[in-house]
Amino acid sequence: RDLGVRGWDRAYGWGAVDVAAALREPEPLHDPLEPNDDIRWVSGRAGFAPDRPLLRRARRAEFAARLDLQKDQFDIYPVWLAPGDTGTVTVTARDVHVDLYVWQPAARSAIGSSQVVTFSRRRGAARESVEFVNDAGRGLTGYVEVRGVRGGALGGTYRITMTRR
Repeated sequence: RDLGVRGWDRAYGWGAVDVAAALREPEPLHDPLEPNDDIRWVSGRAGFAPDRPLLRRARRAEFAARLDLQKDQFDIYPVWLAPGDTGTVTVTARDVHVDLYVWQPAARSAIGSSQVVTFSRRRGAARESVEFVNDAGRGLTGYVEVRGVRGGALGGTYRITMTRR
């Protein structure tokens, strides 16, 4: 319930929680890969066990996830490609605006790094898609980032599809 000035304000923030209304709302989408806000979290370099790379055993992965521009602006997923494979990632966002990045296997962080393989930055809540190739002589794990950007809602869901061929 909003208090004071309409919207967020310094005195009341976003307002008061209406517990009864909150309990009637559907449960938020579970994002089982959290914490996945930076490469160091999913690669095992920050104290967590490394996440298993997607596409290691399957040629396709598809799932839904959620971003919140105030506390969960980035989602990063490790993706494995065999030598010569081409990976394709497509993100379809609802409400929230997103950009899509693919990071090199050697990247240690998505923050302040220049090790981007490719990216898609379309304006608005649009469908983003990128394609990338493993031209190394061995299988490699790179990183796919879905990044929430200002301009739309402060949060929302997206559907991501990854394939390798």
